Amino acid sequence: MTLAEAQHRKLVEVSEASGRRAELLHFLALSAHWEAFHSLAPDTGAHADDRLAYALLESHIGACEPLHLLPLLPEAYDPWNCYTLLKCLLARDLAKEALEAAVYWLRERSPDPFLLNLIGKAMLQRADWDFAREMFRRSLALAPYQRDVIVLAEHAERRQPLPCPIHLDPLPKPRTIAFYIPAFNVERFMAAAINGLLAQSWPLAGLVVVDDGCTDDSIAIARGYPVRIVRHPENRGLAAARNTAFSALDCELVGAIDTDAVPDPAFARNAVMDFENAPDRLAGVGGRLIEAHTGTPSDLWRAVHLSQDPGTLRYYVSLPEPDGTEARKAEIALYGSFMLPLFGADTLLKRDAVCAIGGYDPSLRTNAEDANLADRLKTAGYHYAFSPHAVCRHLRRDTADSLLRTQWRYDLEHFERTGHFESQEKLILMAGTHQQVAADRLARDWDAGRVSLVYLSLCTLLYGVAQDTAAAVRRGALSPGGAETLHETIIHAFETEDARRNASLARRVRRDMALWHDTGGMAALPPEEASAAALEDFAGALRAWLQGLPAPLYNALEQAPGPEHNEDRP
Repeated sequence: MTLAEAQHRKLVEVSEASGRRAELLHFLALSAHWEAFHSLAPDTGAHADDRLAYALLESHIGACEPLHLLPLLPEAYDPWNCYTLLKCLLARDLAKEALEAAVYWLRERSPDPFLLNLIGKAMLQRADWDFAREMFRRSLALAPYQRDVIVLAEHAERRQPLPCPIHLDPLPKPRTIAFYIPAFNVERFMAAAINGLLAQSWPLAGLVVVDDGCTDDSIAIARGYPVRIVRHPENRGLAAARNTAFSALDCELVGAIDTDAVPDPAFARNAVMDFENAPDRLAGVGGRLIEAHTGTPSDLWRAVHLSQDPGTLRYYVSLPEPDGTEARKAEIALYGSFMLPLFGADTLLKRDAVCAIGGYDPSLRTNAEDANLADRLKTAGYHYAFSPHAVCRHLRRDTADSLLRTQWRYDLEHFERTGHFESQEKLILMAGTHQQVAADRLARDWDAGRVSLVYLSLCTLLYGVAQDTAAAVRRGALSPGGAETLHETIIHAFETEDARRNASLARRVRRDMALWHDTGGMAALPPEEASAAALEDFAGALRAWLQGLPAPLYNALEQAPGPEHNEDRP
């Protein structure tokens, strides 16, 4: 069975199960299978999105009066349908009606301003400067971190036309898209990930699974599907697996999902909306990764504090050209930061752009390769965007231990590169950072009523310090006695606070820190001379923070779930 046949079969299966036809209609239209497309006409009457999709896609080869489709909008929920309906209205110079539809969508469906951006671009091309300027003003009021819209607003202000012709055809611009899955012992998720890609409504040019040294049944499962398997003889890490996929695929856009993520059928199609009518320098579009499981404290904590879901508002990142003004300097500082990420779990990237900067950094074996790539793309003059309409579901399940290990490893590569494990003083400074992060997370959990998460948030400090000192001891940069010094500093702060409150939290803290890094009963050593002041400052800040915690919160820390409440998860 070919990949196209497998996609068609999967979409028919999904269509029959859901009673919806829109995604199958898109696949058939984009594949130019018009006879099969028209055969579905009798089945599109039950849902407004199906009727809209059929009429809009058919208008590519026949007549369509978009005004006759506007009454369907109140029953429609597919952003592509509304986007394409607006394209048809704008192609017929019906800007007023397009704006009314966009305002309805903003009010009833989504606060994302992507429709205002489309209208603004069309008005810019037609030299209606005031109309264009107003669209961009409204858009930035809703989502200010859109660098492309800032540039377009400047064009309108200066009465400069749109830099490139606008595409208003109801069919998207033709693009070749292929996906890959990096795989290392992920047999639990492999079938769901592949099936999610086969259900994409965009016809795929290829589907690659990179075998990064799997020793389980991941690849045996993958062989049951029409995918190409590219094998590493040993585990080389996530960045290397991504580079292998880019070498193996020959297409315009390379899509990636993590193996424990399942894309919605419209993922690729909706991500492509941002590439359409965008600057040529747009190199990547990422989407939402929504947690499928939040029923246990560990899974909920991941959804809250390790979220890879930027939310419901579009953003667009590029580095502005410097002009010497303070406003521009501030803008460069903003867009030069990592605050607007391009996550690797669900992206579409231009292959040529990624290859032009040398691909992913292969030294980043487990994580941070996505942030590194985004920053290097940005520095090289490329742009990237986030679309809230491109959605994947995260199937991961966690225990407290797997969760804490994951969040600690997020920064491990950075800490190793910057030498944070090389001295007791640096470890103490890192402990202060862990304490600040724990304090922020704990406060947010308590304010939001997430009482079951508070001890896990405190473990940001406890687990972080235990693992930091264990790493330093393994590297020979710290003795077990030196590690015990930092552990005892933390435990003593809790013992002091327990005595003041007549509590017993310190016992739990001691037990868990020993669980994560057992120093073998070594006696604490006096701190090194260079780190004595830092240790005193850290101890004082920790005691002050503990003293300021509300009594009900401190009591909750003794009872809230932690490592000893591990849920039954693999």
